[in-house]
Amino acid sequence: MEIYDINGQKLYYQFSVYKNSNLMGRIDIGANKTIGQSVRLVELDPKTFNAAEAMDKSIETAKTKYPTGEIMSTKMVVYDYPEIGTMTIVKDKIRGDEHRIFVDAYTLDVIPDQPATKTEPGVWSMYEKVVKNKIDENLKKWQNSDELVKSIEQAATDKGVI
Repeated sequence: MEIYDINGQKLYYQFSVYKNSNLMGRIDIGANKTIGQSVRLVELDPKTFNAAEAMDKSIETAKTKYPTGEIMSTKMVVYDYPEIGTMTIVKDKIRGDEHRIFVDAYTLDVIPDQPATKTEPGVWSMYEKVVKNKIDENLKKWQNSDELVKSIEQAATDKGVI
């Protein structure tokens, strides 16, 4: 599954790991070297969510809140790292204003389109938090994690694991 930043850029790819049709884990792989290491998350026994249900709730909320609007897009996003949800962009057909609707993927709660604080839910962009002087550092982290992944792959191959 492709997961986006709230600014619209691809953030990472989420792979679900199954055994006998049971979800065993998730692996998130970065989609951009400037945000740091390639392997963003390895999660065992993850909580489940229904992406289609979250997207439907986001679209339904957008249509209710902006009945004269046109749905421009709906994507899975990280809205307040590590929180995942959906973001629907709706454009007012008359005035041309664009609005964003966020829905948490796990709780299906509507998240306000305002900056998150320590006490109040909200949204923020991971890409906007990447300060220019950290890009070089993040590129090094990507390279180091890429080398680690290659060494793990080689060790698995050496032991006959496919």
